[in-house]
Amino acid sequence: MKNKKRVIAIDYFRGACMLAVVINHASLFNNPLTYLAGAGRLWTGAAEMFFLLSGITFTLVRGKLAHSDFRQVLSKSWRRAAQLYVLNFLVILASLTLAFWLGAKGHSYNMPGSLPSGSFGQLMVGVLSLQYGFGWASFLMYYSIFLLLAPFALKLLYSRLWLVVPLISAGLFAANFFHPLASTYYFFFVWQIYFFLGMSLSRWRKLALNWYRALAKYPRRGLNAAILICAGATAILGGLLAFKPGVVAARIPHFGWFLAHQAGFNHYFQASRTGLLRPLAALLVLASAYIIYKKYEKFLLAKTGKLVNSIGRASLTVFTAQAIAIPVVSALPMTHRSPVLNTLVTAGLCCLMYYVAQYARLVHHINKSIASLATSLMNWSYLSASAVKTILAKFASSPEID
Repeated sequence: MKNKKRVIAIDYFRGACMLAVVINHASLFNNPLTYLAGAGRLWTGAAEMFFLLSGITFTLVRGKLAHSDFRQVLSKSWRRAAQLYVLNFLVILASLTLAFWLGAKGHSYNMPGSLPSGSFGQLMVGVLSLQYGFGWASFLMYYSIFLLLAPFALKLLYSRLWLVVPLISAGLFAANFFHPLASTYYFFFVWQIYFFLGMSLSRWRKLALNWYRALAKYPRRGLNAAILICAGATAILGGLLAFKPGVVAARIPHFGWFLAHQAGFNHYFQASRTGLLRPLAALLVLASAYIIYKKYEKFLLAKTGKLVNSIGRASLTVFTAQAIAIPVVSALPMTHRSPVLNTLVTAGLCCLMYYVAQYARLVHHINKSIASLATSLMNWSYLSASAVKTILAKFASSPEID
């Protein structure tokens, strides 16, 4: 797959994941769409996919500079980490302000996290030290930490010690599974597995794709079928165990056995997102999504590419916008009344995110044009000054005319 197509595919996956994130976060009023997005109850979800894709993208963009220009990788990564750190701070303050304002007006606010009970100083310390999060954009603080570590992980991945990165990441995740860390940084150890696993996958993507393409026709089809069947079975079983639709479940042979062992499944695939086998389910879904995308690429891009890719390209802006939009929409009196109305409200919310993405692209293009114009003016000024200097120098060196 060419680089250009690969970037388009990643944008498409990021956009699809972001739409699922928006629908899941709006689950208070978007029934029945919440079931289509998994409602965060399946054995993997959009959040895991998003961290995986972020790790893949980081290595895809920065990998070539891992050794040739490590300082540039370090500088850009840490600058980005600082931007996300500040953005996380501002979004938490905005979310808290919105929650207090909605509460004072008698409206319920649809945001995860508890309102602060201590002093303002304690709140600031908690937010600045990444010990306190509130609202629908708390993942930003995880990214800020991961981007601080990513350059060093990248340098290791492009050395003989590449195996150290996935081993340490998997070891921290497993340790958190067997002995949950009683710490405010508990979820840093949960989400890091997906980001650094994505980096590791991206490091060896060419080798894996070359091996896949080298397979004969029928072995490749068999592999694709096996991945799709396993991913489909995993998604269906996870959904049945999470939602337990009685009429459907009753028609499935031996489903009672799965219900009897539900605690075991939850232990290894759920466990507050620390299930030991949960990353494997995420990899399985990612592989199946890639197979489906490659098979129906033209159709998917023609029918949904404008919406999905736009959101994927502006995922940070959309992620920030939905953190404010969802509580506001949740407070509207028309929500929570009927599935049809809620579906329309959710569709309107997704359309709003599309326009937010378009606005973000417009702002980006304007900033880029201004920067380009400034550079052109500077170059023109420099060339003009050089021309004037050359002309003056010629006059100065020419013999005087009597």
